Formats: sequence, C-alpha cells, structure tokens
Amino acid sequence: MTQYRKKPIVIEAVQWWPGANIPGVREIAAVDGEYGPQGQFWTIHGQSTHINPGDWIIQEADGVHWYPCKPDIFAATYEPADTPDPQRAALEAARHELATLGGLWAYDATAPQEPWELDTRKVLAQIDAVLDLLSGHETQEG
Repeated sequence: MTQYRKKPIVIEAVQWWPGANIPGVREIAAVDGEYGPQGQFWTIHGQSTHINPGDWIIQEADGVHWYPCKPDIFAATYEPADTPDPQRAALEAARHELATLGGLWAYDATAPQEPWELDTRKVLAQIDAVLDLLSGHETQEG
C-alpha cells in the first residue's frame, strides 16, 4: 500500500462544551444511551451528527459546515497554528549560519591540498526555495 502524508494546512476548530454558542450547533438532550447534553449539527453530506462535551468540531472548506473529531484524534493530528514548524526553524537557522560565514571551503579527500569554495549564493537560494515551499509558496526559477 502506498503511504501518504497529510498536507500542512491551517484549520478552524472549536472544542464543544454545553452552553457554547457556536453557529450551526445546537444543544440537545442525550441520545443513544449517552449521559448529559450533546451537541448536534449537520455535516456537509446532510447528515445529522451528535457530539459529546469536549469533542472538537472542525470547519469544512465551505466555511458553513462542520465535522466532528474526538479529542484524542484531534491532539494526535493537529497542533496550534502558531506553533513553530521544526523543519522551518532548522532551515532558517542553517540559512542564518551560512549567511554569516561568508564562505565555505570544501576539501577533496584525494587532493586535500586543493580546497575549493562552495558557491554559498546557490546554497542560500536552495534553502530559500525550500522555505517558500514550506510556506506554501511556489518559487520561480529565473
């Protein structure tokens, strides 16, 4: 089976608790043998769904509908959007270090007496291209 990675996107979500005022979600008496109040809303597929206190509801791409998500699944899948991306932070740190060095020299093990200088501009441009991809921007080669 082929593996897939979830695209890094920012979602809008809210955790539901009784008494919450969330457009499109209404509080109802418990159903299906559950205790206490539940929330009810309609999915993008026209299905009525019930949520329990503490469940998350995630806004669909249409901006009108929601879908439910249990707290453990939400915690394993999502993190606050303002949390720094570790890949991006590492690349930005590497870019900063490379830019402050001013130049890099490499040595060939077969001819250690003849070092050659790396073109740091090309390396910085490649790092910038990856940072743009992580930000969701496409770079233009010129």
